[in-house]
Amino acid sequence: ADAEGAARRLASFAGNTAFSGLSAEAQGTYAPSYPEYAAPVLRRINHVQSSTLNANPIIRLGHTPQGLYRLAGYALRRPPLSTLLKGRKPVSDYVAQTFSGHYAESNARLKKLVGDTVDLSRYN
Repeated sequence: ADAEGAARRLASFAGNTAFSGLSAEAQGTYAPSYPEYAAPVLRRINHVQSSTLNANPIIRLGHTPQGLYRLAGYALRRPPLSTLLKGRKPVSDYVAQTFSGHYAESNARLKKLVGDTVDLSRYN
C-alpha cells in the first residue's frame, strides 16, 4: 500500500544514499496479486497456456496472463467464489507444515544483522 515508503526503508537499510524516490511511472503502478486461494487453480492453468516460463504447454489455450488465466483470476476474486474460499491459505499452510522451524537458526542470525529495523515477528 505504501510503495514509496517501502522503497525508502529498503534504500535506507541498504545504505543507498543516492535514492531520491520512485519514478512517476513506478508510483502509478498498482498490480495486486490474485488471492492465495487462487494459486492451485492458476498453477494448473499454467499447464494449458503458453507463458514466458512455459513456451510449450501440454495444450495451448491462450497465453498467460491473458485468456483462461485472467478469466479464472477474475472469477476467483468475486463472489460467490471469493466468499466461499476467503479464509483458505493453501500456500501458507503448505509452507508452515513443510518448513516450520527449518530456518530458525538463520532467522536468528538475520535478526542480529538487521536488529529492530525489520519486523521479523512472523518468521518462524
